[in-house]
Amino acid sequence: MTTEPFEDKDVRYAYGSIHDFFDNYSLKESLKEIEGIIKAATSDKAWKKDYPYRLIYFMEKLEELSRAALAIHHNYSSRDECIVEATSESGQPDLSKQQQFVIRNRFSNVWNSIPRHLSAAQYYNPYKAIKKFATCMAEHEWKKTFREFTEYALSNSAIDDAYPPYNILSIHKHLLRLIEACHLLEVRSNIKKAEPKAKKKRQKAKR
Repeated sequence: MTTEPFEDKDVRYAYGSIHDFFDNYSLKESLKEIEGIIKAATSDKAWKKDYPYRLIYFMEKLEELSRAALAIHHNYSSRDECIVEATSESGQPDLSKQQQFVIRNRFSNVWNSIPRHLSAAQYYNPYKAIKKFATCMAEHEWKKTFREFTEYALSNSAIDDAYPPYNILSIHKHLLRLIEACHLLEVRSNIKKAEPKAKKKRQKAKR
């Protein structure tokens, strides 16, 4: 993972937490998990998809991801390689540039890596989505939200009694965007800067 020479220790730890999250969950898997948890929390049926500890563990990791994003935001941290310029005339992301959003491992592919909840501006600059997340609620409010969604997802009561529907929709949107924005930070922070091997071989041959 690349780091900036003058980054604060807390910021480096935050980017490390993002890396840890996506080391545990792929983008597809994490989006699917949050969708299932919100569905369970808003229904009068307890979450029965898997063992309860897996839901609890995921929400703990998601809370860590949110703290990392908030730390990056409040420290005014941004890495140049994580922000890309718009190149298409339409202003829409050029998805042929797969290196901007695809992690090359056995858990991901192009289709599963396309960010579907970010605006074009947030795709180019994921920090914009993180700013929206940070201004939606303070850290202690997000912490309370994660705890309550976990409790309601594991119970036979619906969270609608505690949250108006429009609040749930807003939370849902911000969480999906948080995950996709952090995924872009993870991808772009790890783009290899090295020259292609073929080019290196040609340079050695000239010597």
